[in-house]
Amino acid sequence: YIKTYLVTNNISTAIVSGSNKVAFNQLATGLSQKGIRTELLLGSNTILTNTNQVAYLDNVFSGLDTRNITALHLDTEPQTFDDYHTRKDYYLNLYVQLLKTAKIYAVQKGIKLAVDIPVYWPEATLKEIYKQADTVYLMAYEITDVDSLKRRTKEEFAFGKEKTVLSLRANDFATRTAFETYLTQAMMKLGTSKAAMHDMTRFSNLQ
Repeated sequence: YIKTYLVTNNISTAIVSGSNKVAFNQLATGLSQKGIRTELLLGSNTILTNTNQVAYLDNVFSGLDTRNITALHLDTEPQTFDDYHTRKDYYLNLYVQLLKTAKIYAVQKGIKLAVDIPVYWPEATLKEIYKQADTVYLMAYEITDVDSLKRRTKEEFAFGKEKTVLSLRANDFATRTAFETYLTQAMMKLGTSKAAMHDMTRFSNLQ
């Protein structure tokens, strides 16, 4: 079903959790046969403060067939920590250091590094993120006005339009038509052709 859905909807990349390694390998192999790339999703905040991040990543990759993985996709969100606002600089510095470690690790695996980030991080942090990441998924959630979207994402697109992917959330739209209309307008406004949707279950349920 997943393979058919992605092919039918012209989706070129799947971002997939590796928590079930057998299922991941089977899906990634099947997607590769259809010409669809698979990014390994690591949705973890604990790695941020882990004292041995390389060992952490080794454990994540253990048992996975990297031949069908095109990127390590980090969905690490320090902004969700309870004390983020009082320790923002501390957490953002940790995040940048994590990306440096993950970038080296990804290069050694022969894959790319992709990250998810919100639309409000400071320019100094963005500069470092765009140095390390090959792809930056910009989580433009809860923004449904294209003029507001352009205003709030101008720094990220200025740092690297070719690296930036506009990431939208299905929950922000009532219908599939509303999503597609907004996406078309947003792409024209931002001058981009790259977009992602979170997530497949919610997106496929849009009528």
